[in-house]
Amino acid sequence: MLIEQFASLGPDMADRLFEKCRPVLARLAKEQAVGELAEILTTIVQANSKVAASGPAELLKALSERLEGHSMQVDWTEAPVTEISIEAGDTLVESRLTDWLCAVEETADD
Repeated sequence: MLIEQFASLGPDMADRLFEKCRPVLARLAKEQAVGELAEILTTIVQANSKVAASGPAELLKALSERLEGHSMQVDWTEAPVTEISIEAGDTLVESRLTDWLCAVEETADD
């Protein structure tokens, strides 16, 4: 809907506005994903004694900071990937930020 409103302003203006908004959209998506992962991780840790989280340093740092004050044992491992993975027993949770950002890019290209 936001992209359609931009498009109604004309192609040049829409492209410029989208370029200005892109970093904000990416930051908001990351913040939302980290918040949701923090809630999931809190639940998983309560049910499992061994939990491992891997992913890019920036996102792992944001997630661990979000969980400050919670007593939990998590094995944090930086990995050269774009998503966070959380493993606990047979449970695997992965973020999908890249998919969301690609969808935004595709919408902007339409």
